[in-house]
Amino acid sequence: MRKKSKKAISSILVLFVLFQIVCPVSSYAIENGGQETQETTNESLVMDENTGKDEDNSAQDSSKDEENIVVMAAHQSEDYKYLSDLDYITENNWSYAGWGEIKKDKNIENGQISLLVDGTRVYFSKGMGAHASSQLTYDVSGFSGTYTRFVSKMGVDASKNGLGEVWFRISASKDGTNWDELYKSNLVTSKDNALDVDLNIKDYKYLRLYADKNGSNAVDHAVYADSRIVKENYDLSSELFDDIKKVSYYDEILSKNTVEENYNNHFDTVLKREFVNRMGYWNLQNSIKDDDTGEAKEAIKWIFNDQENLQLFIETGNVGDSLKCVSLLKELYSKHKDDLNDQTQGDVYKKMMIALAIAYSTDRNGSPLSFNMQPNSYDALKRYEIIKNLYDSGLFARKDEFSTYNMELIRMVMNDSISNDEIDWLRHYSQSRHGTDLNKALNPYNYMHYVSPNYAQDKLYDANNKETYDTKYQLSKYNIPYGLNSDGTKTSRTWMVMEAGGICWNISRFI
Repeated sequence: MRKKSKKAISSILVLFVLFQIVCPVSSYAIENGGQETQETTNESLVMDENTGKDEDNSAQDSSKDEENIVVMAAHQSEDYKYLSDLDYITENNWSYAGWGEIKKDKNIENGQISLLVDGTRVYFSKGMGAHASSQLTYDVSGFSGTYTRFVSKMGVDASKNGLGEVWFRISASKDGTNWDELYKSNLVTSKDNALDVDLNIKDYKYLRLYADKNGSNAVDHAVYADSRIVKENYDLSSELFDDIKKVSYYDEILSKNTVEENYNNHFDTVLKREFVNRMGYWNLQNSIKDDDTGEAKEAIKWIFNDQENLQLFIETGNVGDSLKCVSLLKELYSKHKDDLNDQTQGDVYKKMMIALAIAYSTDRNGSPLSFNMQPNSYDALKRYEIIKNLYDSGLFARKDEFSTYNMELIRMVMNDSISNDEIDWLRHYSQSRHGTDLNKALNPYNYMHYVSPNYAQDKLYDANNKETYDTKYQLSKYNIPYGLNSDGTKTSRTWMVMEAGGICWNISRFI
């Protein structure tokens, strides 16, 4: 088994982490849980001729690939009911949006609801989105005798990168005519921390949430995150996983010591601090709270409560999407935890799992077939199983060497741009051409010509050429589909790089 030694960690990485602790940097990018990417959006206002309402033609949030957002199934409890699981009242214009539609569990652009909490962008699986000026009214008469509190985080969705400006009012009524104002906020924008409310609604019949545009409604993407009615004595803090603390907790401990003292005597705290810093405190807590299976918590504990695992995680590098990372760690750990008990290779499998979870949730892949780097879309669980099978079967050309790779290199290997169904094919095709001669097998010029490629040329998809290419590249032997699909559409394949050649960027991504 791998010796548990802090000495194995990169000295440069240790110095960087420790320096951030002794000389902390107050920065959104430092403490954002891996969700820091921000891009400005152009906003414009157009008057809708049919409704007379201002139409917000805001650009879609490009800071995150919305189709790749991971939302775990929200935890259900008898102690509370989510507002998004209840119907709002539409009669008499009691509920409306200032632009677009009212959204359940989404912001108004159908993205995941997010707000800043303690300066960190936090994602929520439950909530409401309603562009200001907007109003949501609920009949809570059947619940307010038992669920006596309304709790929520509110603000302008953090995807708007500082834009938008609204204020909120929460009111309640026992007859639908007379309304009691329970809360009114100051102005907030998407760069402000979320407003946090916990209000008494006992025995009220109606609950109303109002967001005001405060003048222009440009980018006023009001959201109510984690909005619930809860029982009177329900303790919200009971939802927190107490093992994990906020970054400030670790900083308070570590900032009292020198770098050397922290390295020698508080190294586990250093690693825990950096793990929370990269993943985001609230994103970790929400991942646990929103997972009804408990598997997310087990996967996080597997990393967090073991210094060796924490060290491997930190050595692997930065995390781009902490929610997706937790989701994949959960799947890998719950399905393949028995692999870790292997007395000879368990540590290698552990490295594979951790590296894959971080790489898949963070890195964009550069394929030799396309210049633009795309988000990962392969089946990550299947990828682990394929790579593990190659390793176990002795088909790694440098198996012994791979087991000693640093985590950054394992990250690259696990997240190669080739599709899952082509991995076995390329391994065996390479061996059929060059045997065990690695110098030839790993030289891209032994597969392709240096020429400006055209992977859309007709001959690569011509049905008359299928048998020729099938024989030449052993496609059917390894169930590799031909480029021409049965429905007449075309899909570029890795073998086309060999056939049509490539230039610098194609070649560098091929091997």
